[in-house]
Amino acid sequence: MLVKKIVAASLMTAAFSAIAADDVAAQLEELKNAYVKQQQEMQAMRQQIKDVESVHNEAIHKYIKDEIKSEVSKQSSLLSLSSHVEGLKIKGDLRLRYQSEDNKKSKGGGSRDRFRERVRVGAEWKTSEGWDIGIGVATGDAGGASTNDTYGDKGTWDSGDLRLDYAYAKHSWDLQDGTQTVILGKMKNPFFTSKAFFDGDYRPTGIAYQVDMGTVFATAGAFTVQQNNSGRNENDTMLYAAQVGMKTDLFKAAVAYYHYNNTDYASGNGDFIELENHEVQLIDVVADVYLNVGDVKVVPYGQYSFNNKADDEETAYMIGTRAVFGNFSVSYDWRHMEENAVPSMVMDSDYIGGANYEGSVIAAKYKMTKNLTLQGKYYMTEQIKGTSDDEKRDLAQLDLVYKF
Repeated sequence: MLVKKIVAASLMTAAFSAIAADDVAAQLEELKNAYVKQQQEMQAMRQQIKDVESVHNEAIHKYIKDEIKSEVSKQSSLLSLSSHVEGLKIKGDLRLRYQSEDNKKSKGGGSRDRFRERVRVGAEWKTSEGWDIGIGVATGDAGGASTNDTYGDKGTWDSGDLRLDYAYAKHSWDLQDGTQTVILGKMKNPFFTSKAFFDGDYRPTGIAYQVDMGTVFATAGAFTVQQNNSGRNENDTMLYAAQVGMKTDLFKAAVAYYHYNNTDYASGNGDFIELENHEVQLIDVVADVYLNVGDVKVVPYGQYSFNNKADDEETAYMIGTRAVFGNFSVSYDWRHMEENAVPSMVMDSDYIGGANYEGSVIAAKYKMTKNLTLQGKYYMTEQIKGTSDDEKRDLAQLDLVYKF
């Protein structure tokens, strides 16, 4: 009887244990589900927080941009421009130059060292009617081919002055396979040329017409060179010019015709030589070649002019090479500028001697920063025909240029 009771008790205990185990498993499953649900709710809350932060940040950024735009608008309202003016740009450069000149066999002899400066500031903008307008001022003098200003040239600690550098209006139209452009006023030189034959500061005044067909280009123009007003009813000295050329990735070359008339009235200042017919007719050829030698860009260049109206000393030519590697470049050229060829008034104003001189020009340039450049140049010239005591001249220049 006792055994039966013990067996019955064991069976009841096992039954209760099974029920308890089932209850624990059920509770564990319930807790697991609750945990998963809690994690999902927390993930959903995190996402909501991120969404709120994103919207909040966008609102802050928009507020800041609107405030900046508002402040800029208030500031720009101080400069009132016509409604048709678009894209106003102001740019320029400052150049400090140390220059040393040695006249080895000059009348009186000696040498000269001096500091010189150049300041150029200009503004360019577009109009709603499709015109590009440019106005600039620069240091310089009445010569028109140089913007150099010499410290103390007009007195002790003189402050120099500014003159009109350029003032032009330019408009372009589309052609079937290119563009055409007309330029009016005092403009940057519209012809493809070199500084040896046309100084970089040369600004012809008149009208120019250009056509660019991609590979083929052409330019024609008429310009006033000098007003002749000595009391007689005389015409001004004028320049009429035309040029046609080709350009590719390998080279750029052109042939030009430059016709100066009425040069007799302008010859008194030494810029034009006395020719019986009072004309200078230059046939001009210029070319650049673009080569890559490893990481070095090599550019051989040359130019040749012949004055068809002169009987002798009628040719001028220049040949040289420029090499560019990284921020550094060097160049060398040889120039031969006979007396009756290119007028001195448009030649490189730094080419010491000018017409009737030949010699070497060596230059080096290093771009120190994006806007700051250090450059040096050395001219060694001598007379082609010994007509004066100034037989040989050397000129050294060291420039520090900052563009803005």
